[in-house]
Amino acid sequence: MLFRSNVGNLRAASMAVERGSVSAAAVNETIELELSAALARYQTALAQWQSLHNEHADFLPQISRLIDAAEQQDTLPTDEKIDLQLAELECLGMQLDLGLELIEAAVELCAATGVDRWEELVE
Repeated sequence: MLFRSNVGNLRAASMAVERGSVSAAAVNETIELELSAALARYQTALAQWQSLHNEHADFLPQISRLIDAAEQQDTLPTDEKIDLQLAELECLGMQLDLGLELIEAAVELCAATGVDRWEELVE
């Protein structure tokens, strides 16, 4: 009787260990998926922000100069000045949207990795 009880306990302990390792594997897989998703989102947001920033690096100052020159010299009709101002605001809006997306992705990545300061990822 004692032998059967010990065999039963050993089987129960083995099953518990196996279940624990399955749970540990499931936890590891979940963490890996979360990290991969957070890193992919961050990398995508960073690439988009950098691309837009590079595109607008020359474009925005040119628009500003055109608007200033048009206002000083009164060479453009009002509707064309307004179109230039709208283009400038749209560019700035896109930069702000992608900047916010980048910050949110960085915060998500920090949460997934346990990093305290998202600024370290953005630098």
